[in-house]
Amino acid sequence: IGFNLPVSQANFVWLPLGDRVDEFTEACATQAVAVRPFSGEGVRISIGEKAALERLLKVLPDFV
Repeated sequence: IGFNLPVSQANFVWLPLGDRVDEFTEACATQAVAVRPFSGEGVRISIGEKAALERLLKVLPDFV
């Protein structure tokens, strides 16, 4: 893939994005990917259907 996602033992991953939370949330919305933002901290991304994961992978390179 070109980058590593954090390892998770749950059905979600946490991305500590700091002040880029809002920017990432908006980028995900343009790809119809729902995330749970925590302003100034990070986002929680639930792992779901494969199509949503593929759309998420389009967003991630701009934030890693």
